[in-house]
Amino acid sequence: MELRQGALPETHLPADHFDYVWCQYVFEYLGEPGPALAELVRVVRPGGRVVVADIDGVGLWNWPFPEDLQEESQKLLAALRAARFDLHAGRKLFHLFRKAGLVDVRVHISPFYVAAGAVDARLREDWVIRFRTLRPLAEPFFGGAGPYDAFCERFLALLDDADTLKYAMVLTTEGVKR
Repeated sequence: MELRQGALPETHLPADHFDYVWCQYVFEYLGEPGPALAELVRVVRPGGRVVVADIDGVGLWNWPFPEDLQEESQKLLAALRAARFDLHAGRKLFHLFRKAGLVDVRVHISPFYVAAGAVDARLREDWVIRFRTLRPLAEPFFGGAGPYDAFCERFLALLDDADTLKYAMVLTTEGVKR
């Protein structure tokens, strides 16, 4: 077994070399995913498998999810889009794989997280860190620190709510190079 690591979109790895290429939680950060996928296809051998796993809609799948909080969440999504972060990268992979000429393309859906009731301390802290990290990017979309902080507190309260379901998905897409 050989394990190698490279950076997308140019890995400097040999062409048509690997039986299996895995990429996880990367495409969400790529403004243009096409070149990265082309590189993965380039380095896998004919008959080899390309597998990419990425998120889809983290933070958007809650029930009940108050309508005004959903609307405020759109401001955060706008900030993420402006930074070329794709919160829906997972759902786009099937189409990208087909356009790249991969065959036998399959998609598997698995939970990124599921919380029926209040989230655990680890997941809550993950969200606190996300909000802190996104602050410089997001505040302008909310009109300043105060409105952003209010949104974050309301979202964290939703996570703490024992009567809500919160979940996010990972879509893992695999295809074979001809």
